[in-house]
Amino acid sequence: MEDTFSLGNVLLHGEFPSKGKENSLTGEMAELFISKIFGVTVLKLKYEDVLYPVLTTDDCDIYRAQTIKGDKYFKNEDLDELIQAIKKVK
Repeated sequence: MEDTFSLGNVLLHGEFPSKGKENSLTGEMAELFISKIFGVTVLKLKYEDVLYPVLTTDDCDIYRAQTIKGDKYFKNEDLDELIQAIKKVK
């Protein structure tokens, strides 16, 4: 059985947000979910009503989801804020 919980929304980047590309924000948002499947924690991104698995990149602060509209990225700082908000609620 899979337990899935929303972590809220994250801002999406259309390109890998590396040095010189800080302004690659697309203006889009997607909802981030955390699931626990057979004891393994998995991040999923809900973009345009489809859930995509979240992958790590070489830069540990940036996550990637491969969507039908291309790769979408979000930064770890967004995730950190969501985790802190959840801890305050509990």
